[in-house]
Amino acid sequence: RVHGCLAVLVVLGAFAASGAQAAAYIPEGSWGGYTAQVASGLFTAVAASWIEPTTSCTKQRSEASFWIGLGGSGNTSFYGPLQDGTDADCVGGATRDFAWYEAFPDGPVTIRHFQIHPGDSVSSTIVTTPYRATFRLRDNTTGRSYTHHLSLRLHPAATQTAEWVVEGPYNDAAPVWLLGAFTPVTFTAASATASGHTGTISDPAWQLYPEQIIDAISGSVAPSLLDAAGDSFTLTTDSLTGAP
Repeated sequence: RVHGCLAVLVVLGAFAASGAQAAAYIPEGSWGGYTAQVASGLFTAVAASWIEPTTSCTKQRSEASFWIGLGGSGNTSFYGPLQDGTDADCVGGATRDFAWYEAFPDGPVTIRHFQIHPGDSVSSTIVTTPYRATFRLRDNTTGRSYTHHLSLRLHPAATQTAEWVVEGPYNDAAPVWLLGAFTPVTFTAASATASGHTGTISDPAWQLYPEQIIDAISGSVAPSLLDAAGDSFTLTTDSLTGAP
């Protein structure tokens, strides 16, 4: 999502339904987490919860996005990916946490007057029909929530994939932004729905790919193995502390 760029996925590994992880799946982009893909049909829902992490603002410009999504596989549909989540950004030593949604190629939309704080419990869902996409995010700590409806009647969304992701900056323009130095963040109660079937991240109904950010300048993010239930994992970063 950062800077409105769409990551291109390159499959170098896979995740077996038994829970045994193969070689790291490394994208040519800025995502760390898991992507699920269906062989045919479309995903119609994705969901997860997480605790907004604490960010160390030791860098002049850094950012990290925590989100769920549908359709991030690099397809050429008018809408895709659809994303909903939170950000933890640092500018001039000050932290800014906020909620947002995006329907690429439209730019991200920040939810005004909706404050997110480190330590808040957040739950997000995206649900699609042939005619509409619905983004919902709830701050379980404060009880506040928002809902946004997007019409898909004229421009459908291609949602062959579902994502649970931490995203770093995609530096296609100056000034250079760095990956935020955030405390470990755990996605829980993660699920997706395709062809009327709802399952966890590791459901054998879809193929699963772990993703890892490797950036010699900004830092790296890698997901843990999934838990026994297949619906939870943790992302940690070795984000560098230097400032540009």
